[in-house]
Amino acid sequence: MTERIRFAIAIALQLVLLASIGWARFDTAQHGIEITLETAPVDPYDALAGYYVTLDYRVERDASERYAGPEGPLWLVLRDSGSAWTLEEIAHGPSAPLPDRVTVPAHAEHGTVRLQGADRFYMPETHRETIESALATARAPALVDLRVGVDGTLVVTRLRVDGQTFGDALPP
Repeated sequence: MTERIRFAIAIALQLVLLASIGWARFDTAQHGIEITLETAPVDPYDALAGYYVTLDYRVERDASERYAGPEGPLWLVLRDSGSAWTLEEIAHGPSAPLPDRVTVPAHAEHGTVRLQGADRFYMPETHRETIESALATARAPALVDLRVGVDGTLVVTRLRVDGQTFGDALPP
């Protein structure tokens, strides 16, 4: 094989690898099941990514209270309960989605259960003050709309606070 062919193959493999990294999130954002979770957001800043809201979901708090098993990966079975999905059970593996249930990946560590891949909502600088004000004066818990892929991939799509919707935001 000539050096040029080996070089071209190496470049092609790298491009395939890069494309596959983002494919699961893109596919989930386009075709995943949409769920809504109740959250208690915190508003920090990351110098590299910009402003974002750290999301602390009610289902995470409920799972942390219920789960007494070993640290590591686990799955949360969520049920559609009207305005926001709620924790139904904690499992050690994924299950097939049903019309009113999905299974999402989580991780238990130091007595806390956290969803995998859905902990931040990135916001544009132009809307930062509006979002901060809405969160500070909210009369009801904020809601987050997410998409759940068939493999459990989570993508945060919207943040809803007191009737205002901020979103269809994907992380950079």
